[in-house]
Amino acid sequence: MLLIITLLLAASGLITLYSAARAGFDVTQAFYFKQLMWYGAGFLIMIASFLVSYKRFEQHAYTAYAICIFLLIAVLLVGKVVAGSKRWLVFGP
Repeated sequence: MLLIITLLLAASGLITLYSAARAGFDVTQAFYFKQLMWYGAGFLIMIASFLVSYKRFEQHAYTAYAICIFLLIAVLLVGKVVAGSKRWLVFGP
């Protein structure tokens, strides 16, 4: 069911992008194919995650939770101010 819903959402996004291109907005075919490429990459990652047992994810749940909490606190302490609020961590240039 998740696969069907994902494919329907991807198809509706591509149809919307195609419609915007046909309506005269500044959307080129490159955007359409770039979006299609990202859908393909996401689809492959989704299939790969289906092949891994959820027990392996369960083993690392507390570590992932701790990392997420740490990153949320880091945004509060050293986050970059964008449009009047702290939203981003700066990594590199």
